[in-house]
This record gives sequence, structure tokens and C-alpha cells, in this order.
Amino acid sequence: MPKFKNLLVNLTILVVSVFVLALCMEIFLRIYNPFNLRLHGNKIVLPINKKFEYEGLGERVIHTKNSIGFRGPDVPKDFNDYLSIIVVGGSTSECMHISDGFTWPELLEKKLEGRFNKVWLNNAGIDGHSTYGHIMLMREYILKLNIRPKIILFHIGANDIGRKDLSDYDRKTLDKSKGPDSFRGFLWKVKYYTLRGEYLRALEQLALKSEIANTILNFTRQKMAHDQTKVTVGKIQALNVKALIGTIPEAQREADLAEYKRYLDSFSNRIQELITLSRENGIEPILISQPTIYGLDLESGKSDGADGMKYNEHYWNLYEMYNNVTREAAKKNNCFLVDLAREMPKNMEYFYRVMHYTKAGAGKVADIVYADLEPYLAEKYPAWLKN
Repeated sequence: MPKFKNLLVNLTILVVSVFVLALCMEIFLRIYNPFNLRLHGNKIVLPINKKFEYEGLGERVIHTKNSIGFRGPDVPKDFNDYLSIIVVGGSTSECMHISDGFTWPELLEKKLEGRFNKVWLNNAGIDGHSTYGHIMLMREYILKLNIRPKIILFHIGANDIGRKDLSDYDRKTLDKSKGPDSFRGFLWKVKYYTLRGEYLRALEQLALKSEIANTILNFTRQKMAHDQTKVTVGKIQALNVKALIGTIPEAQREADLAEYKRYLDSFSNRIQELITLSRENGIEPILISQPTIYGLDLESGKSDGADGMKYNEHYWNLYEMYNNVTREAAKKNNCFLVDLAREMPKNMEYFYRVMHYTKAGAGKVADIVYADLEPYLAEKYPAWLKN
């Protein structure tokens, strides 16, 4: 009996200690959160007037956010007089490892300024964001600003590939079934999703009330997004052919294709919502497909064998499944499309991950987007053309 009492006392001390530690962490994170998180549950929280410095691809990166939380110049007073453009996308738009002045949206702006008067372009890319995140950004932030850009460039697809958790977006109406955000409704949602085994959704609900849960959720989402890249390397020149090849059994290739196809309809629906949201608010959407180093014409195919080539082609085919949805959405809605996936050279100097751009790659992206975009803008917005 004394042993049982001692065990009970020790267990009680442990539970109380964990509770007190968690409470202290919660209070600390509410006062000061060092992680600069940009999502609180499903709410956008952007860093305003912040300058970040950190080590990037072999050099020091300076990454600045302006007064509305984006990369680029502040909003001018005579905003309506500008040919205004916002870039929305994930990490391939935000270009976190490239310093101010060298990201492809900034280089694109400089090129447009040589052809058009009064160009204002901001980069609203957020690392890890999918089309689900873009819709959140549109609804919770961009459309609530006192400005309306004339154009939004949606660089989409990379963080949607194979993401089964994003299909839950189509069931998001469940979150409204219990009325306002009452504590009872909050507990019901956590219980509901937990019992269904939808732990990420349960964590999203907890994140609305807890900074600890929100921190865990943000890191979980980033990991899920980054896991899609398949290859991660630390330096520009570290990517090599052998990192892109391997042996994939035929059964796995077939299973991957079947699995990824399941989420194409949801991806298509989210693109449609982005287009509808834009046009309902007087904004013209332009779609940009997602390139990748996969699909590279491997000269080493002979030495590395047919399996290496199949591996390379297999993942390119998975990306192209999603790019084809983007192309179809553009055609269906008469949206201008920059088919960057097909136009971007598969040159290893341009990529430091499977889909992320080096500084040279950002320059090439800007060249391609400008070459496609300039004739379209000249025809649609002739009032801004330089004489």
C-alpha cells in the first residue's frame, strides 16, 4: 500500500509539473514568440516592417517585410494610379534564401518598370503555403486591405502535390456548424476531429486557443510542405544527378499516380475559388505553373540505368498532373497563363532544391515571366505604356 501511495504522489507531482511547465511556456509564447509564425490556426499573421538576416545559400540573406507584411515597396499614396501587381505563392515565390533585390518578383518589377509607367509589385509569397493557404491569405488579408491590386500572379501547385490533408478544405463548412467560436463549439470540434483520427484538424482548433499548439501546427505544416520536395541540399552546387535518381518499383509508381489523382479535383476547386475571389473583387488573376528539376534529360541515364530515368520521369509526371489542372483552369476561365513549368530550363544552376530557385534561377524566372507577360499587359493596360 505505501508503494501505491508513493506512486500516486509521484504521478501527481509529474502531472502538476508538466501542467505548470506547459502553462509557463504558453505565457512566454503569448508575450514573446521567437519563431515569427505567420499563421495562428487558420488566421494569417504577417510580420509588419520587419527585417530578417540569416545565412542563406552560401551568403548572408537580408529579407525585409514592408508595412503590409509583404516583400517590396510600401503602398504609394496615389495607389490607384499604379499598375499594381501582387505575387501570391509558396516558398518558390517568397524566395526566402535570396536577398532583397534579387528575388524573381523584384527582378520582374524592374523589367516592367522599363516598359510601363508607375509599376508597383509586392511579393506576398509565404513559405509552405498551398492554394488552401492562398485562399486564406486572400480572404483574411488581401481583400481586407484598403487597396485592390489590378493583377494577382498565382504561382501555384508545388505545395499541393500529394497533400491529402488539403482535401479537408472542402469540408471546412463543418467549422461553422456550431455557430460562433464559443468554448463549447471549440471543444466539440476538437473532440470531433480527434475521434475521426483527423489530428491535424484537431490541432488547428487547438491552435486558435493555444500558442503552444499554434507553434506545433506551424512547424508541422512546414514539414509537410517541405517533404514534397523529395531532395534537400544546403548549397547551390550540391544538387547533382545522382541525387535525382534511384530505383522505384513499378507497383510504387502506379500507387503514387493513383494516390495523387485523388486530390486533383480538390486542387481544381481551390484554383477556381482563387479565380472567382479575384474577379469578384475587380482583380485579374494570372496563373503560373510550377517548374521542377525533375524531367531533366539525364545524360547519365546510360550509366545509372533505366530505373534512374524512370525515377526522374516519374516525379516529373506527378508534378505535371497538377500543372495540367492549372492549365485547364486557365483555359476554362480565360485566364492568362505563364506556363513556367514548360518554359523553365532544367538547368541545375537554376535550382537548389527540386523546385526552389537559386539566385540565377530567380533571374531566369523573371526573364520568362516578363517575356510572356509584357505583351498581355501592353494590350490590356495600354494607359501605363511608356511612349
